[in-house]
Amino acid sequence: RYDYEPGLGIGEIEIAELPEAWLSRLRPSREASGDDGAAVEEVLYELELNDQGNGKRVVELCSEDLRFSPDFGEWIVWNGQVWVIDKRSLAKRQVAKLAPPFVEMARREANKTIRGALYAEAEKVQGMGPAKATLEAAKAHDRMCVEGKRLNARIHQVCVENGILDLPTGTLLDFDREAWFTQAARVLFDPNA
Repeated sequence: RYDYEPGLGIGEIEIAELPEAWLSRLRPSREASGDDGAAVEEVLYELELNDQGNGKRVVELCSEDLRFSPDFGEWIVWNGQVWVIDKRSLAKRQVAKLAPPFVEMARREANKTIRGALYAEAEKVQGMGPAKATLEAAKAHDRMCVEGKRLNARIHQVCVENGILDLPTGTLLDFDREAWFTQAARVLFDPNA
């Protein structure tokens, strides 16, 4: 099983900090947008205001740090070192964090009907029922899913507390999402030992 949560003292994972990162991606530079900076990225603004559209938003905004493993029927999250099973319902909380971008878009929207729809969507995504429907929609995207056979598949490497140890070369590599490790040995690699 891959439900191991390494005791590396990481606490709340980085994905919990996404809203400000999302908001910064919502604010294109004045030079890039050619106006007062009120333009919004297509990924957030032009997708439909429904569970399918929100599922696509989750894929676009969270797929770096959040994936679904169909083999385990679980969401996994990147904690900066390894992928861990989402035992804290962080995936559902990420859906609720779509609300601030919707509110920001609504504040900038001149069209009263669209503004109302954006505020309504901001309110909706904060409920657990809509979060579940949005995550179901996100699961349907290939980019969001990772097969179990990719997890821990690097047989000549070991994830340790301070990086990824390449066994054939004895080289310590940086942590890497694409290595798909779900476990880390509770040791520090010391090349001088």
